[in-house]
Amino acid sequence: MSTATSTTKPVPMWAVSVTVFLVALNLRPAITALAPVATFIRSDTHTDSATIGMLSAAPILVFGMLSAFVSRLGTRLGYRSVIAYALLVLAAGFGIRLLPGLVPMLWGMVVIGAGITGLNVLLPAYIKGHPPHRRGPLMGLYTVCLYLGPALTAAVTLPISRWLGSWQWGLFVWVIPVAMAAPAWLLLRRREGDAGTVAAQRPTISLAAVVYQPLTWSIVTFFAIMSVLFFTIAGWLPNILVQAGHGSGSASFLLALAELTAIPCALGVSIAIHRTRSQVWATVLGPALLLAGTAGIALRPDGWTPVWMVVFGAGLGIAGGASFSLPLLRTRTAAEAALVAGLTQTVGYSLSAVGPVGAGALHDLSGSWGPVLAVLAVCIVVQGVAGAYAGRGVFIESPREEGAPVRVQQF
Repeated sequence: MSTATSTTKPVPMWAVSVTVFLVALNLRPAITALAPVATFIRSDTHTDSATIGMLSAAPILVFGMLSAFVSRLGTRLGYRSVIAYALLVLAAGFGIRLLPGLVPMLWGMVVIGAGITGLNVLLPAYIKGHPPHRRGPLMGLYTVCLYLGPALTAAVTLPISRWLGSWQWGLFVWVIPVAMAAPAWLLLRRREGDAGTVAAQRPTISLAAVVYQPLTWSIVTFFAIMSVLFFTIAGWLPNILVQAGHGSGSASFLLALAELTAIPCALGVSIAIHRTRSQVWATVLGPALLLAGTAGIALRPDGWTPVWMVVFGAGLGIAGGASFSLPLLRTRTAAEAALVAGLTQTVGYSLSAVGPVGAGALHDLSGSWGPVLAVLAVCIVVQGVAGAYAGRGVFIESPREEGAPVRVQQF
């Protein structure tokens, strides 16, 4: 297996860590920044909740459509090169979204989704190519950014939009992290090169072998439900809390509280699960906390809300850290990790795209967020069952010889 130390010029761990952090910070803000200003978008464009949900769902649908393609493209052209192109595409999406009207807004979200897909799939595969003692901390940074970015957007997008007098410019501000990440990644790419990320890392496991294994689908199920929860909550939690009696500023703060709570949990879990034989403790604990937090939000929308936000945030961090690490933990090489991550994200994001749209439509139909929270609770129970299976200390294996049975090998 190729590692970072086998490239043309060794790069210090601190430099790799900083660069991974800057790139991963762009995984979610372009999408989650919509939620704090959703009321203004709906008012200015004279649209409904389902349409706003469709804007949030558009990039997620793109994740599902392009993840498998990006996995193959990364293996062919090199992970570092495709990630560099993905950052440029992401920046272009911000520019398109700045144009007035719902149509440019929608197309901007589609382009943004294409850019983020490259980061979603290939950054973990790039991390997999490092020595084992580096993978946990780097995957921790990756997962932390999944919550740090949304926490920042929840906390400051609304104040920035008010200060600038425009929600369009308030959204465009989040191109700044892209502008910081792109030169850092290009410098890292030049120092490391793409050696070892193309031919040397072609998959030793076939897609056919993957799709027929229950272990694969348990990982897909765990990831898909995690994505449904994340994007639904990120898109609608402020509205859920406003309807429960909180002000818009308080609702944004509570969403940020959940995201901030997730950060240390995600970091700790992402490091710890790479050091344990089995990860069932994480893949069951995360859903349990998510279920408790969801029930608390639904049943006690009062002075206890901050407590339930902390509980829910802890579940987000633990389950999120596990969901993105499972493709790395259940495979042996970077190319195998990219293949499994591509399949997982293709199916997972395709299913999770119904979350924001479905939640908005169900709310419009029922006039309440209670049914939405009830559906999410059922999904979390299913996630816990899938996590109990996916968290076992086993590998996904392809047949050793033609016609040999597919088997799962213990560590």
